[in-house]
Amino acid sequence: MARQAGFTLIELAVVLVIVGMLLAGALQAARVMGEAQRVRDTRSELAEIREALLGFAVREGHLPCPADPAATGAAIGVEDRSGDVCNRFQGLLPWVALGLGQTDAFGRPFSYRVTDFYANTDGKSFGGCGGNSPPAGVSFAMCSLGDINIFSAAVAGQDLARNVVAVVVSHGSYGPGPLQAGGVGDEAENADNDREFVSRERVDGADGVAVYDDLTDWLPPATLLSRMLLAGRLP
Repeated sequence: MARQAGFTLIELAVVLVIVGMLLAGALQAARVMGEAQRVRDTRSELAEIREALLGFAVREGHLPCPADPAATGAAIGVEDRSGDVCNRFQGLLPWVALGLGQTDAFGRPFSYRVTDFYANTDGKSFGGCGGNSPPAGVSFAMCSLGDINIFSAAVAGQDLARNVVAVVVSHGSYGPGPLQAGGVGDEAENADNDREFVSRERVDGADGVAVYDDLTDWLPPATLLSRMLLAGRLP
């Protein structure tokens, strides 16, 4: 007796399983490629932010204050400043003052911390260094150091940079955003309100989903001071 043309239920089930596996693999590959592109785009944004901060300092003689994460309306993305003094030293990147976009490639605002006297202009925050004082119109001197430290991990991490002037963090798609509770370990270190930050490679869990995906960039004093020197803002 001739075999009837067409698929049996078992053959059809096998085909569906294979198609499902191919689709799942394609979706995973697309997700990984999309994530990698967002990381590249965010790194490019961080480079633009660094240049914008340097340009702001050359023009104004100081760095901008962070923006208030709880601000609404016209205050969103604006420096949280009262006259010559910052109301906070960690918050959101003040993208309005810098003329930049509001979010990273993951759709989240960047967090930003700055050393007090590098952003304050009242002259009282500057503690002096080597007997030097800032020149007129500048809030820091050639001998000034920052007060922010970068480590490779929150616990028992290696020193990556000490006494940096400012730090900017993209909080990726995983974990808390700027100054938000709920993170753990290295993610939490970059979301709390202190002077210590983590910079390390991405860490994925067993399911392939990131458990650490922050991107951290910082401004060393030598970079800022040399730019100010070249611009003639520091002696």
